[in-house]
Amino acid sequence: MELLRDGRKFEIKFVERLSGPVLHDVGTGAYGGNNIRLSLCNYGWPAQVIAIENLEGSVNWSEDLPKPAPTAQSLRSPSFTISGVGYKKDQKYKFKLVLLDSLNRTHAYIIEGHNLTKSIQKLWYSSVLTQNNALPPDSEAGRCSV
Repeated sequence: MELLRDGRKFEIKFVERLSGPVLHDVGTGAYGGNNIRLSLCNYGWPAQVIAIENLEGSVNWSEDLPKPAPTAQSLRSPSFTISGVGYKKDQKYKFKLVLLDSLNRTHAYIIEGHNLTKSIQKLWYSSVLTQNNALPPDSEAGRCSV
């Protein structure tokens, strides 16, 4: 695609929706003993982690919530961490991480992996919370993946 009309061609690798948090793995963190700490980077809007739901494995993601997920200051530095107890080396984990942005929209991600190797998939976002600030069922929210 010629964007600048100067003969140079560019290729679009991916498109990100930046009107909310955008989580990426920076490949750092720590594990040992009974604990694991995953470092994540938010390239999008600042948000608050409001829920962590374990889906696979025996890790207790015991965070004090809400927890800030600020915008990263650089492309290589983590902007926040998620910690858990009950982790055993090479054990697989999978959990849902839900964030609330400054416009009161929720964003859900599935994070799965083992040790510090992980993948992050955006599940949905919703423009509203229910009456009691409960999360909407998956069927009522927009689905997307990154």
